[in-house]
Amino acid sequence: MKYTLIIKEEADLDITDAWMWYEERKVGLGNELIQELEDYFSILEVDPHVCQVRYGNYRLFPLKRFPYVIVYEIEKKEVIVYAIFHTSKDPKKRHEE
Repeated sequence: MKYTLIIKEEADLDITDAWMWYEERKVGLGNELIQELEDYFSILEVDPHVCQVRYGNYRLFPLKRFPYVIVYEIEKKEVIVYAIFHTSKDPKKRHEE
């Protein structure tokens, strides 16, 4: 059974920021990040229990190629993505730059 993927606005901003940063470094690299995220989202739609609960109800799904984790939780038949978080940043300072 497939779960419904919901990407919150904050996570969407994270994706846009990351895409822009990588595209400024090398044209096409941002698109490679997006493709990896889409691959991981596809996994979450099928098996969101692939990662264990880490903080409260939140689960962290680390990307392999890029230094990001997908922060999400499962509610009934929905996977709610709250953040695409760079692993070297302080979570208290999101979107302050």
